[in-house]
Amino acid sequence: MKKNLFIVILLPFMSFSQGRVGVNTYEPQGIFHVDAGRDNSSPMPTTKEALNDFVVKSDGKVGIGTVNPTNILTIIGQNNADIDVGMFSGTSTINSIAYHNTMIGGTPVAPTLVGNYRSIAAFEGYAYTTLGQIPSGGSGVGLMGSLVIRTGRTGGGELWLGTSPADAGGYYYNSSFDKNGNMAIGIDPTVRTARTKLEVNGVISSTPQTLSNNGSNITSTVVSVNPGNNDDDFLLPNPASVPGAIIFVRNISSNNTAEIITPSGSIINASNVGGASNFYMVGLDNNVAKTKTIMFISDGFNWTAFKPSN
Repeated sequence: MKKNLFIVILLPFMSFSQGRVGVNTYEPQGIFHVDAGRDNSSPMPTTKEALNDFVVKSDGKVGIGTVNPTNILTIIGQNNADIDVGMFSGTSTINSIAYHNTMIGGTPVAPTLVGNYRSIAAFEGYAYTTLGQIPSGGSGVGLMGSLVIRTGRTGGGELWLGTSPADAGGYYYNSSFDKNGNMAIGIDPTVRTARTKLEVNGVISSTPQTLSNNGSNITSTVVSVNPGNNDDDFLLPNPASVPGAIIFVRNISSNNTAEIITPSGSIINASNVGGASNFYMVGLDNNVAKTKTIMFISDGFNWTAFKPSN
């Protein structure tokens, strides 16, 4: 007795059009297009209808929630958060690898709690000449720079930044922001963060400025003025615009006096009471009143001039 066996395979509705594959749609908008809600209009879905679509375009761009990806991966969310991705080690949120939630408008969903001193998201840049080799030709990871968002040691959050020495592999972090907004530069955040609002492990420098023309504006923190004539003017910034600013000015002329002027408030000699809108820096070397170097500090209203013994 001959028996026939029929195998029935149930597949979702699929269409094939000019080398394109569509699932739940007669008019695929890319080489592969899934309309999960099966609600697309013809010939093109609306923005709302596309929120449940997945598409791969002929140029390799992938769209989730959109049929018109503008980059290699474009994700459009159905609520307020356009990107909402959580990655975990197994099922334990305590060992969370990364959690990223970007809000375009409104309020995103509450993030997953991962505990203190944990990585939330990392953005890392690598450089290779060949796979597995750093530019110098040696073997190694080849990490050139990284930015890591973490939960803080005692709550809050931390931001770590790192750059690698030239052609070096491995992980390097040399700057950070802690939960109080304190910034550390040149300090390994795996050891500690800044103890003050700004802590620098290294030398701080400022681009020096040299001014020779009458009426020149002072725009740096280290300034040399070289007046061509007695009482040539050099203008400080408005103290109200730069509260807390510290500016060092040196008159490098051996003959002429420089007149330092403030456009607002007064310049107050630290040794005196009251001030004026100008301050004379005597350049003549054999003059007992010479003032070769002055430190000006803005309190937001006036400048105070401190004269070292020179």
